[in-house]
Amino acid sequence: MTTGYLEMFEEFFTKRVKMSSTYKPILLRSLLDIGDLDDPKRSDGLVGREWLERKDGRLIVDLNFVAARFAKYYWDMKYSFKMRQSQSPKDANIVRMIEKCHRGRKKPPTVQELAGDEMADFRKKVIAKSIKPQPLRYLLTDMPKFYERTAPNAISFDEEIVQFMRRHRTILRKGINNVLTKYLERVDRSTPSIANKVDCEIAGRIQLSRKMRDFIQAKHGSRCFYCQKRLDSGRCQHIDHVIPYNYVFSTVPYNCVLACQRCNCVKSDRLPEREIFGGVLERNGDIKDEMLRSFESVCEEGAYTRLFESCADEYNGNDFFTPSRDPARE
Repeated sequence: MTTGYLEMFEEFFTKRVKMSSTYKPILLRSLLDIGDLDDPKRSDGLVGREWLERKDGRLIVDLNFVAARFAKYYWDMKYSFKMRQSQSPKDANIVRMIEKCHRGRKKPPTVQELAGDEMADFRKKVIAKSIKPQPLRYLLTDMPKFYERTAPNAISFDEEIVQFMRRHRTILRKGINNVLTKYLERVDRSTPSIANKVDCEIAGRIQLSRKMRDFIQAKHGSRCFYCQKRLDSGRCQHIDHVIPYNYVFSTVPYNCVLACQRCNCVKSDRLPEREIFGGVLERNGDIKDEMLRSFESVCEEGAYTRLFESCADEYNGNDFFTPSRDPARE
């Protein structure tokens, strides 16, 4: 059966799959963790292991196992990267469910939280309104006999699926991510680094090198770029991404400034007001040759401005950061 699975995935990856949202590839991606069931290093920590059952040569998968992972992807894409997942003006219906459930949260929940008892009702809605009526049904048109619907909220596979997923996890993930990236490039046309965002299970920031940190600190002297407060050396000096990291998904000197703790935390994941961005452009012009010589990294002013405006349109909205310029703090 392993050969059959390979042929199914190859067909899915290579032919033009009809998609109106990212539902089908995300269903496939949500199933990859099945391979951890027999992995000595991963099995004990497999979230939702109780929803996997071996019976008569089949692996029965309760859809709660899928729903926790399915929802995690969409939650991250909505609140970490603010990327659309459908060509519909209303976006995918799971996004609207997440918007209602997210109220009061500071960040997306973990898979462990989504698999917990407190999220049982939410998972039930995801299964009933997103998974069962669309991807679970229509994926079988692209991958016939990949699974069987054996119960209202369960699907089953030949037991070989466990070793197949374990053995080919990396290749399958790359293939699924490629399908996702190609689709999202049509939906989120101006969003940078889509492939990297799709590939990250956890959005981790690339840390500044000591050389880059010293360079930024030297160019700003001892003042916060935003509020102009004098800064002491050490922990009170922060390096901020002018255009938010979760949008550009990169750390480069022309998009970084020195900031005080207050400004860095209050600004958070927002753009600065346009007047301040104009100051960043002016600073970059002044140190352009040094950035190019030291880091081989420079961004043409027009391209950087377009990136700022696309972030304002697609990610930031009208919620710009305005620093508090209190003379007593200078």
